[in-house]
Amino acid sequence: MSEVLTLLGRGDSWETCPFNGEIWAVSTCLVTEGMENRHYDKVFAVDREFGDGSAMRAVAIAKKRGIPVVSQLAYGDEKYPLYEIMTTFKTNYIRNTASYMLALAIYQNRSPLEIFGIDQTGDYIRTKPYVTFWLGVATGRGIEYRIHSTSLMPKLIDPSKIEMTADEKQFQEQYVANKAARLRYERYLEGGSKEGEYTFDDFIRAGKNYNKGLRKNKEPWLD
Repeated sequence: MSEVLTLLGRGDSWETCPFNGEIWAVSTCLVTEGMENRHYDKVFAVDREFGDGSAMRAVAIAKKRGIPVVSQLAYGDEKYPLYEIMTTFKTNYIRNTASYMLALAIYQNRSPLEIFGIDQTGDYIRTKPYVTFWLGVATGRGIEYRIHSTSLMPKLIDPSKIEMTADEKQFQEQYVANKAARLRYERYLEGGSKEGEYTFDDFIRAGKNYNKGLRKNKEPWLD
């Protein structure tokens, strides 16, 4: 397994980051209280100077500390391979700094990834689709990653540990019985060998209950 790569943003979940291994961060971490004096191997900047100028201040600090600035803009120390990434993945669906970091990590086939502080809440909600898109690309390419933020991705639940309610258990039993009834009648139609006292009306009623249940209760055990 290769060295863990941590991708870091400024969302609240950054506080749980252990800062171990290689750290890639958005450049404005360098001007964020509590994050300014941490270790960073690279920082990413994709903005031109605008607003409060924090992006440019962060770039200046990075250059002073000797931290490489990865950017597709002229002030970058390492040129971001935007053209190569777009032609490799056949998409230009990339916008915010977090999506730039993710795309490059995937392009370099880095795995596993630890993701902290990329929470995509508040004003950042508008750029969440760009992050989730590249997470999908990572999944498709077999890249392992862990997200330490429930605002970006909900906590995964093991279906085998979910306890069904009494109603769900009753429906499961009905589902199994109705499915068995349908199969018995289909065998009767195919071979003419009917098992027990099972009429066509029973078959229709079982089929209706079966389909109604499927629509109403989309549970893992139905698959």
